[in-house]
Amino acid sequence: MSARQIGLALLVVAATAGPLAAVDPPHQFAQVCDSCHQPHTAPGGSLTTVEGNFNLCISCHVTGGQASGKPFAITDQALPGPGLPPGFNPTGNSHRWDSSSAGHTEPDSANNSPGFVRSGGSFTGRFAKTYILTITTPGDTGDAAFSFTDTQGGSGVRTTGADVVLNEGVTVTFTNGSGFPSFESGDVWRVFVLTDLREPTTPSMLVRLEDGKIMCSTCHNQHNQSKTPFTPYNSPPPPYTGPGTGAGRMFQRVDTPANEMCKDCHTARDVDDSSLGSHPVGDATRFECITCHGGGGYIPDIDLTPPGPLMTVQCSTCHQPHYAPTSDGSLARVANTTTLCSNCHQLADIVAGSHFDASTGVLWPGGQYGSNFPQMTNPGKTGYCTNCHQPHGWPDDGSPADDYPLLMVERHVQTAATTDPDEGEDLCYTCHDGAPTTNILGEFAKGSPPTSTTDPIFRHPVKDAEQVTGRSVECDDCHNPHRATNANKVAGVSGVRFDASPLANATAEYQVCFKCHGDSYNASRNHTTNKRTDFQPDRSAYHPIGNRGRNRSTSMVNNLISPWTIESIMTCTDCHTSESAGPQGPHGSTEEFILKASYWSDRPGPSGTWASAKPNYAFCFDCHSSGPFDNQSNNETNFNNGGDNFHWYHLNSVDDERIVCAECHYNIHGNENETHTDWRVNGTTFNSPPTSWKTRLISFAPEITGCCGFSDPTWDLDTSTRRRTCYITCHGESHGSGKDYLPDSGRDNDDLSLPGGG
Repeated sequence: MSARQIGLALLVVAATAGPLAAVDPPHQFAQVCDSCHQPHTAPGGSLTTVEGNFNLCISCHVTGGQASGKPFAITDQALPGPGLPPGFNPTGNSHRWDSSSAGHTEPDSANNSPGFVRSGGSFTGRFAKTYILTITTPGDTGDAAFSFTDTQGGSGVRTTGADVVLNEGVTVTFTNGSGFPSFESGDVWRVFVLTDLREPTTPSMLVRLEDGKIMCSTCHNQHNQSKTPFTPYNSPPPPYTGPGTGAGRMFQRVDTPANEMCKDCHTARDVDDSSLGSHPVGDATRFECITCHGGGGYIPDIDLTPPGPLMTVQCSTCHQPHYAPTSDGSLARVANTTTLCSNCHQLADIVAGSHFDASTGVLWPGGQYGSNFPQMTNPGKTGYCTNCHQPHGWPDDGSPADDYPLLMVERHVQTAATTDPDEGEDLCYTCHDGAPTTNILGEFAKGSPPTSTTDPIFRHPVKDAEQVTGRSVECDDCHNPHRATNANKVAGVSGVRFDASPLANATAEYQVCFKCHGDSYNASRNHTTNKRTDFQPDRSAYHPIGNRGRNRSTSMVNNLISPWTIESIMTCTDCHTSESAGPQGPHGSTEEFILKASYWSDRPGPSGTWASAKPNYAFCFDCHSSGPFDNQSNNETNFNNGGDNFHWYHLNSVDDERIVCAECHYNIHGNENETHTDWRVNGTTFNSPPTSWKTRLISFAPEITGCCGFSDPTWDLDTSTRRRTCYITCHGESHGSGKDYLPDSGRDNDDLSLPGGG
């Protein structure tokens, strides 16, 4: 009797004892039974022609074999990061078939030991890692000793044996080989373990483990295609109408329309909310939202990410267990992770963001401020979403039982009420600390933190300890990490318009600043006002934020340093930025008020000659030429009376009562909110800047008082004669009538009335 006939007879006998499993294509009974089975002296424990389940499968599933269309190789198995030791890179495009909740073990290629090592137990740790086992004393099991370290800092020394405990639930078993010693000194084994894994609980899967590890038959019933595979919503599987039918249904061990097999071992990742530590699974409402917010009737690209039944996100929406187009162990359906993520997350606008640039974008350098998420070493992953987000979460170093919010790999964005030991900027600082990119961390370290409301401000208070309840000053209050670019660093951030209405996406920098420095400004801080109302386009005077300036005189034209002109429109960060040539922006400065250069605001002004004092006004002279302030007879500004240059006089006073710019231009943003100054135009006094006349940014410092019958310091303008007068008492001397000034008509040729003024 032939082997084929014996096999048939055995199957007939088995059929009389109970139901016989169907034999479905391409493993049809009549064709290949004896290709896999051998009734006597079979090498494999299940009467198989080859020992070991995978070895049996690969005898056909190999190039040149009967199943050469679906070949596998040992090296195809996924070795995903993180947790790999130095020198190991993530590899593989197929789910492992030699692993379990205890991980899998690999001998070093240079080993000479004939013995074997297997991992056991169940890994309970929160961080993926690799154990490195090194034989320190040669010998057989029980005599040989080894030391171990792991990539999370664990270590120990043990004697070889069965179920030797390492840590976090992992054991190793040493088995003697055919030679002596079974374990030679210096030989190395590595045990790779991942988090969130368990042995299968489905009985038909649990009984099909090989030495505690999954094998091909754990997930696949090689004889039967009756079970339903994962089903993309628009592509139902071939129908199954009985034995011998249903080719292409992938031999599922159990019904798996919603990735039930995946969820059995990866149950920790079967969650419906990202706060539970993994990308949501099985939630149809997320696609319902996309239907509206994605432009109406949006359906993800089915060629890239097929959603499961009822448009739900399932494991196979993003992962492909075999023949994945990626070779980094992630088993992702799309080689470019950003493409995969943006396929659903279209509203993130990540394509335009600088962080996602494939050449200059983010490449995670390794956690440095708490997180131990390891370095991304593959330059091909530059700009990938997974540099900052891990789809299945990453444990919070401050509380390892929890994952970082938003599937982040590091702490990001905390409110003032949070007592977390990390700062909310740790994620951003990981790159923005000077290595590998701009040192924003250094900018936020400038100056001393304020201890009272009158202390000088040298930096934005991003540290949680420096913030007050209800006021958030975090990186993403000003920057949208998905949309920010070098050309537009506030792209995608909310703002406030001039009319106080909210704006979902700010179109100008000042709109972002108005969120804190507008109607909700911190009145407890010294010398602060509502900048939204200061810069209103219908005000009498303001620096040109959002609108061109009011002063159109020849003096202003001549005294602006190129490239500034009277048509220029400024940004807040033209003034409030770093004093260095390093990263620009209002993060921090060695100058008070986060200014880009020195601005002396205390009276009297700096002593010494004007040449030695002038650098103290570098902030003003960065835009305004210092030339008109250098000579007593210079009349190039409109603060003069014929031959006397009053700007020069006040800054070069010989009686040591030098005043400073802020004495007369106290609020250099705009004078709308100043209550200490009155403005008198053609005999009419205004307690706030008049709506009909330009006021040249005049507002007096608090120590200046009125005189000559005026209770408040008052700036007086006669529009017909163009004569100005300051009714003030300053440095013990009263000004007023007789101390008028009349600018040169050729230079003060600007219309003094406001367009549209009443």
